[in-house]
Amino acid sequence: DGRKNSVTTQAISDANSRLQQVRMQEKQIGIRSLCGPFVKTLSLKSDASLSELQTKLSQLWSRPLESLSFFTAEGQPLEMEEKWQELRSSSHIEVKMLLERDRKGSKAKSKSKAAPKSRPP
Repeated sequence: DGRKNSVTTQAISDANSRLQQVRMQEKQIGIRSLCGPFVKTLSLKSDASLSELQTKLSQLWSRPLESLSFFTAEGQPLEMEEKWQELRSSSHIEVKMLLERDRKGSKAKSKSKAAPKSRPP
């Protein structure tokens, strides 16, 4: 039913407009972060550093900072403060992340299997 979808689309549009107004009043920017097929949003102070962004995103995703790599929406590495400052000037910021499971600090370390204990006779 197209009618139902248009109401949902309008509600989402209204909510996004209200969120944008609040962010402007609070001097915040909106970050849309992607990791694989998943998306999470975050509001951040408009003068936040790249380090603050990365720390907040690692907390939001509950992942160690060392296990994440950050990229722009275009796929360019987001490693330099200058690149982040350039991105901050846009109204819509999208950050893509890659979870590297074999990096130091990752929770995805392989567990060694212990030999089964023998029972006494």
